[in-house]
Amino acid sequence: MLLAGEVKGELARIHPARNCCRRAELAGLLYGNRAAGGGVRTLDHATARTAMHLATSIGLRATTPPGIASTQQGSVRVRHHLQVRLEPAAPPPWHWGQSAACDRRSFLRGVLLGSASLSLGAGGPHIEFVFSKARDAAALHRRLAESGGRSPWSSCCSRMRAVASLDGS
Repeated sequence: MLLAGEVKGELARIHPARNCCRRAELAGLLYGNRAAGGGVRTLDHATARTAMHLATSIGLRATTPPGIASTQQGSVRVRHHLQVRLEPAAPPPWHWGQSAACDRRSFLRGVLLGSASLSLGAGGPHIEFVFSKARDAAALHRRLAESGGRSPWSSCCSRMRAVASLDGS
């Protein structure tokens, strides 16, 4: 888990120089990860800082209301979700098909920071993009396939979440 957190921390420290890339990365953070009222909801401080930086750099007003406590069923552990609210609640639209390769990479970095888990095992890396809606997982899966992403991409759904995952070696 430590290494996966370090990888996400490194990704959060990348600050895109171009405005189009900042918009794309923010769109990726928001993709399937919208907080109630618009914005980003996360447990990771680096991701919250990234959302705040990206939003303000493209001219959106961003605020950070107090964290929301969440408990794991049957345990005493409490974690606080960090929120970054955006005004207006939705940034300008961003479209995969009309974007340059640098914007697509930025979008995927945002999705990884906002909706993915990463584990590194003996068989290679395992990345899961977890969404609340099956259509978000299916659309990401399709976009990755269109971009020449190698197969073993897969996706599955349950009542609570939809997952697009990659097992690599």
